Amino acid sequence: MTGRVDVGATAESVALSGDRALLAVAARDAGRVALIDAVDLTLRWTTRLPDGPVRVAFAGDQVLASLALSGSLAFLDSKTGRLTGVIPIGALPDGIAVDSDRSLAYVAAVGDDMVAVVDTERRRVVGQRPAGDGPSGVLLVNR
Repeated sequence: MTGRVDVGATAESVALSGDRALLAVAARDAGRVALIDAVDLTLRWTTRLPDGPVRVAFAGDQVLASLALSGSLAFLDSKTGRLTGVIPIGALPDGIAVDSDRSLAYVAAVGDDMVAVVDTERRRVVGQRPAGDGPSGVLLVNR
C-alpha cells in the first residue's frame, strides 16, 4: 500500500513497531508525535509535545520521544497517545535505541557528548556512557 498521512511540519523520524503494525512519527516543527497504522495508513492519534520531538522508538506498549528543546525523554501510551511521563536526559537528546527485551533505552545526548541509559519500566536514567563529540544516533547490535 502507498499513500500519504499528514502529521505536520518536519516529520523528523519514523519508527516501526516490533510487530510491524504501527508507525510512530516525530514531527519536530509541528511539535507532535503521531501514530499511524502501518497496514492501512490511518492516523490513530497525535499528541502535542511542544518541546521539539526529534526521534521516536517503541518500547513495549510505549512510544518514546526525545525532546530536544527541554533535554528530556517523553513516554507515550501507544494505544491512546496519552503522555505518561517525562524524564530529564541531557542537552539536546536525539537518537534512541531500545534493547531486544525493551527494558532499556539508549538516548544520545548531542550537547553532553554521551549516551544516557534509561530503564523504560521505572522511567529513570540508570547510567551514562561517554560517546565522543556530538553523538546523534544510537544503534544496538544483538549478538
